[in-house]
Amino acid sequence: SIQEARTTPRAIQNPRSWQQRLGLIMHYPHSKQEVDEYIQTTVNRAFESIQKEFRRRHLTAKIENTENGLVLKVDHHDEINFIYNVVSRETVPPSFMVKDQATENEEYFQAEVFLREGGQNYDVMDWTQEDLIQDIIDQYERHLYFLNVVRTT
Repeated sequence: SIQEARTTPRAIQNPRSWQQRLGLIMHYPHSKQEVDEYIQTTVNRAFESIQKEFRRRHLTAKIENTENGLVLKVDHHDEINFIYNVVSRETVPPSFMVKDQATENEEYFQAEVFLREGGQNYDVMDWTQEDLIQDIIDQYERHLYFLNVVRTT
């Protein structure tokens, strides 16, 4: 479905050429090891950077390992906490991207974002640290808006 479409990150700070963007979209599929490495390096560094900024702004932010990835939790005390989780999730690659019958039977994975509300149906694999931080901020902004709506109703 269209909701499961892979999206490329908004590139405000570091715009990509159309060739780079197409390459990012077409670099598919990934092994579990590739996705796990990406989560433990790039995602972890993005989480650490934004964690420092949350702490500088007097918010408690924790990074925790989960069974299949990493989660960033921002404590909002009596209100609903913000959760941004990146997990390694098995997926089925598009048939036109599988080179031959032998690779068709292999397992492929993506780095999917989960929030408190559940899976967001997009893959952040190969996004830069800056791309991830921008996405976390976008999701956090939506979360704060939600808290404001809940508070005023």
